[in-house]
Amino acid sequence: MKAVSVDAADAAIKEPVDVLFVGGALYAYGLNKHLSAWLDSLDGKTVKKVVLFSTSWLSKHALDLMRDKQTLVMGMTGGWEFLAAETIYKMSASADKLIAFVEGTSHRFTPAGEYEAYPGQFGNTMKLLHDYAADWLTDGRFDS
Repeated sequence: MKAVSVDAADAAIKEPVDVLFVGGALYAYGLNKHLSAWLDSLDGKTVKKVVLFSTSWLSKHALDLMRDKQTLVMGMTGGWEFLAAETIYKMSASADKLIAFVEGTSHRFTPAGEYEAYPGQFGNTMKLLHDYAADWLTDGRFDS
């Protein structure tokens, strides 16, 4: 696993990738033009599947992408954002969709310390989030 910034000069993907996870990529007004151009440059023989991580629930673009695509919706319980996750899940027409919540997380999935009964109660929320998403991505649903 390797992190790549599309703003970097060496952002081209030259080695085969089974699943490319693009984080924080989709916002209310669609894809950033720079990111969109980078995605257009990908070679389908090198990159088999692309997963877009969206933080926007008001995006028509996100809803269009979720119509027939596998959809994992991750929610936060330490604030109002759980409502956004439920709305996204209900609006997705995907036949393969799942909703999951990371307990004690606030926006950006960081621990909601103000709700902890004791310091560290919610643990490493970022690790929980990424481990869950990694398990979902590798459970066979993207196998050819």
